[in-house]
Amino acid sequence: MIRLPISLLFLLYCSHSLFSQQSYLKGYVVLTTGDTLHGEVKDRDINRGRLLSRIRFKQNGKKLKKYSAYDVSSYSIDNVVFASKWYEEQAEFFNSRYLNQYGRGEKVFLRVNSKGRLSCYTKEFVDQDDVAINGFELFMKEGDDYFERANQGLFGLKKKKLTKYFSDCPALVENINNGDIRTALEVAVFYNSECDK
Repeated sequence: MIRLPISLLFLLYCSHSLFSQQSYLKGYVVLTTGDTLHGEVKDRDINRGRLLSRIRFKQNGKKLKKYSAYDVSSYSIDNVVFASKWYEEQAEFFNSRYLNQYGRGEKVFLRVNSKGRLSCYTKEFVDQDDVAINGFELFMKEGDDYFERANQGLFGLKKKKLTKYFSDCPALVENINNGDIRTALEVAVFYNSECDK
């Protein structure tokens, strides 16, 4: 039996992980017509630090097709779902608004972290100074035409904004402010299971 040093095993694992993110992964595409196509999907190029504006899709290793957020309602890659949403960011004096209104801004893919009366999404982006793909979480209540930003980078949840946004659920506000709930996903789970329906 051949024994490889731990450092070599780690290097092989990282190389495989990076390669798999470069390759097509098992997934599906849901077209705007409602048809679901199963095959392999690619949505990013990690080596170049970029998200693809049009995802790549192929079935049975052939017939490469490219789809933009205008062509599909959602897609899944390696069991992670992304939804096509209208998105416009408006910034004024350190205050940003994130709209989800038909025809405003552009259609983008948002990673779906949780769906329900309160949905939680991640808006991915690439920093100009970095080749890494970053992201921030957004909440959207059923029936709303805007997103509420959940966090501010390393500073965690935006407690002041979220206190106002979740005024309909005092128990959630209390848990956010006392630090019992610290992540956007925890917020969504609590809201959907514990807040009045």
